[in-house]
Amino acid sequence: MYEPSSSTFAVQWVEQATPWGRLGAIFRWCDTAGDLLFCDIERAFNEEEDAAANRAVVAEWRRMWNDSVMRVNSAEMYTDAFGSHVEIRAYLTKVGRTSWGIQYQIFDKPGAAGAAEPRLIARMAQVIVAVDAETHSQPTPIPHADRMKKFVTALPSVRRAPVLPEATARAPPLGSCSFTVRVTDCDSLGHVNNAIYPVLAIESLPLPTIPSFGYCHVEYIKQVLPRAPLTIDSWTCEDDGTRDNPTYFCTYTSDNQTVAKAVFKPLDAKYCTRSAKL
Repeated sequence: MYEPSSSTFAVQWVEQATPWGRLGAIFRWCDTAGDLLFCDIERAFNEEEDAAANRAVVAEWRRMWNDSVMRVNSAEMYTDAFGSHVEIRAYLTKVGRTSWGIQYQIFDKPGAAGAAEPRLIARMAQVIVAVDAETHSQPTPIPHADRMKKFVTALPSVRRAPVLPEATARAPPLGSCSFTVRVTDCDSLGHVNNAIYPVLAIESLPLPTIPSFGYCHVEYIKQVLPRAPLTIDSWTCEDDGTRDNPTYFCTYTSDNQTVAKAVFKPLDAKYCTRSAKL
């Protein structure tokens, strides 16, 4: 019988000492938990009848998983205090023709940060696309998608990203940074790892101090390769005309092409209290 995947991670000091440390840790943990989710789906599928035929299907899914790219990461954070260990529960939430969705629920382990019960501290939603093995750029159909749908779990959605207002986009960016992509920023597929993008964008935010974040959305448009030039421009938009709830928009450009976009919002105590009661 299939059970949602669960993983435990020890929280390092550097992962909880700074806003960018916490944000980067959530992205990295969920990357690892996604791999473990797929392993659990494989195991549950192979335990069913006609195991030999199922193994052939799983082999196709494994090739698809290895030849896939991230399209969207959306994270909600409900606190800026992590305990010593976190538990991540991963759920397959959607299976389409060429893409699938995963949602992660991140909890402080009981006893962490004074919690007697698991405490929801963040959620992340991902959209992942199956692509061709040669170029990693052309979407391809998910093999046996109908059979994969049996593992889908319906969950409340992570909030949608706000859109950069046209008037703001036409204005000069308030912050900007340019650098050359390092080999260590890239993963085994040879492009910048998805978990690196939000941390890189922080360099461009026009802020004297970096706040704790309550929301981060990254849309991946094109792959960026090692040693490529990368420029990140940022704008600030104040919701409802106030300075209490700003939104930061970032655009990533390489060789005059937009390769990614990101949205950041500071930790919002009112929203967090409401959303963390799932």
